[in-house]
Amino acid sequence: MSDSEPTWGILNHTPTPPPTFLHTISLKTPSPTLPCTQTPLPTLLHAVSLRLSSPSEDSFILHICFPGEMTYINTLIDSGTSVNFIDLALASKHPLLHHLLQKLIDLELFDGELTSGGSITHDLMTPILYANGVQHMVTFHETKLHRSNPIVLGLKWLRDINPDIDWASLSLVF
Repeated sequence: MSDSEPTWGILNHTPTPPPTFLHTISLKTPSPTLPCTQTPLPTLLHAVSLRLSSPSEDSFILHICFPGEMTYINTLIDSGTSVNFIDLALASKHPLLHHLLQKLIDLELFDGELTSGGSITHDLMTPILYANGVQHMVTFHETKLHRSNPIVLGLKWLRDINPDIDWASLSLVF
């Protein structure tokens, strides 16, 4: 191509809009003992993305709460889990939010073995509130989980929210 020929994108292009500035503010996930309703949020004047960071170096843990709850709940982010789960004991505290499934679900582990917790019979749909002030509606399958992380947000949540994840720092932005 000669220097006199126009090239697409230089002479025949559409003007691009001015850049949008996005500020990122990091929030360490609060202590589970901090009341959920007292999370300090910054006053924001521009489009802002808030980063949530795991307090654990071994697992991707966030703290969330349900509307009306006073404390945060340890929540494991697990990309190897296809759906979202809530522990039976925690779900039982919200009897009006859970629903009987039309068909039982046998829960298999990655090795193909069934869990000792039995079939999943109910799900629970509720909004959850993150430390950055964002709220999302999430559906959980109810099953027996370890008390240290009574909620697991799986691949369904990751796809729905589509956060930017920094695996090195175990933090995410959405």
